[in-house]
Amino acid sequence: MEFIKGNLIKITQMFFKTSRLKKNIFSVISVTSFKILTQIFFPPLMIFFWGVDNFGIWVFLISIPSIIQIFNFNLTDASINQMAIYNAQKKYKDSNKIFQNTIVFVLLNILFFSMLLIIFNLVKDFDFTILNQIDVEDLKIILILLFSSVYLKLFESIFTTSLYSIGKINIGNNLEITTDFFAKFLIIFSGIFYNNLIVPALIYFIFNLLRFLFKFYFFIKLNNQLNLSFKYVSKKIIIRLIKLSIGHMSDIWSNLIRHSGVIFIIGIFLNPYMVGYISTVKTLFYFFPTSFFLKINSVSSYEFSNLFGKKKFNSIKKFFFKYIKIILIFILSYFIISILIGPYVYKIWLNNEYQLKTLFLLIIIIDACMFILRQVMISPLTAINKNITLGISDLIFAIIGIMLFFLSFYFENDYIYAFTLVAIFSSLSLVFSLIYSLFFFKKMKKDL
Repeated sequence: MEFIKGNLIKITQMFFKTSRLKKNIFSVISVTSFKILTQIFFPPLMIFFWGVDNFGIWVFLISIPSIIQIFNFNLTDASINQMAIYNAQKKYKDSNKIFQNTIVFVLLNILFFSMLLIIFNLVKDFDFTILNQIDVEDLKIILILLFSSVYLKLFESIFTTSLYSIGKINIGNNLEITTDFFAKFLIIFSGIFYNNLIVPALIYFIFNLLRFLFKFYFFIKLNNQLNLSFKYVSKKIIIRLIKLSIGHMSDIWSNLIRHSGVIFIIGIFLNPYMVGYISTVKTLFYFFPTSFFLKINSVSSYEFSNLFGKKKFNSIKKFFFKYIKIILIFILSYFIISILIGPYVYKIWLNNEYQLKTLFLLIIIIDACMFILRQVMISPLTAINKNITLGISDLIFAIIGIMLFFLSFYFENDYIYAFTLVAIFSSLSLVFSLIYSLFFFKKMKKDL
């Protein structure tokens, strides 16, 4: 206990030693806690007001735009890290160059995304069991609203890049949770008056639009160095950003495959009830803990970038190893609590609508732990854009896993076996990332 207490004190002192960190950490904790509360109430209330089938269909529909975004070549994460490094070095012109080339690539990305949607629209042979209950015209309207929301998110990434590169993570977090809460609140209670899923899709679009407008406002208000122009657009910088982004994009694609891809596949083979069941188990035992750790990781990522920009390599290592110790304590606590009281919480949470299988629960918990550990292990390399090999390797593991996931449904239709395969490949990705990270730090030690 003294060991745990001592390390908790050290990491807390490290996290809260600057005003920026205080704001960002407080924002992360409050936002994540609030988001957890909204997610806890969303599924049972959605089921109560909309019904089990409509809930399962809505979960599936939300996954469709996410699947299309596998082809989204996201440069913003690499740009944020690189701009944070330049800002720490007071190289504001270089930061502006990165920002303006990021804008160009976002526009090119939107053009590419539009071409994919045209192809998607031309394909008429959709035959998903889960969508048989929806009128074809209603489905078209719902998809238009959902894909329009994706466009807003793509444009919004320009302003997110600006805010996060100067350490204003708290603003982005606060906007995210506020719009998410009110959107879910209205979606839930619109079920009192409507029984058409066009209404939730419209609400979802409106709040994405509001978040976009607010981020634009804060960009104008807080931005001092960055310009919305194409003065510094350079083919050389764009190519460099693409190279730096390979690892980040690979991680994004991997997560989309493992989550939205999974929902998409089970929507092909299973009914709305089973889609709702699997979705709620993943929400409570996977997305809650992983979203909390990812928010903490986003703050740590900025600090790694900042320390690297100042060439404080010893500080990076100290920060990293203390960070790992605390995360391991949290993961162990999460594992024990989930096993001991998780089934009771799940039963009360959804008023016994679904019957939770212990083996499925264990698989999801293990998968979540593997994911969290990997994200922590690669966080310093991700923050300094040295994660190309890690990103590509994880993407390969995810692709193999999802292919076997699909085949297991096609031949056996056994979701327990299918999710076991996903967890196994998450574990393999963790082992590879651990070995790679150890070699990286060993090499860094020799270079000092």
